Amino acid sequence: MSEKAGVTIVPVEFSNWKLFKHFFNFPYDLNRDDPCWIPPLRMERKKFFNPEKGPFFQNGEVQYFIAMRGDKVCGRITAHLNHLHEER
Repeated sequence: MSEKAGVTIVPVEFSNWKLFKHFFNFPYDLNRDDPCWIPPLRMERKKFFNPEKGPFFQNGEVQYFIAMRGDKVCGRITAHLNHLHEER
């Protein structure tokens, strides 16, 4: 029997590593036992998500979110604003 609890969406800032690590680690935790999953390099992903190093951030903004069911992360998503696209 499974109990369905509500899902809470939590905004995440890159600068808050305590919370961001849940966003960052979610796909690694989710796919850990999948023999067909080839994880991306963590070093590359950290650079990709870092507003000071990721190339998207030169012309865009991102907000990260995690979905929580109780105290467990059950998903993640991002919202993007691409300023170059908006100019066109």
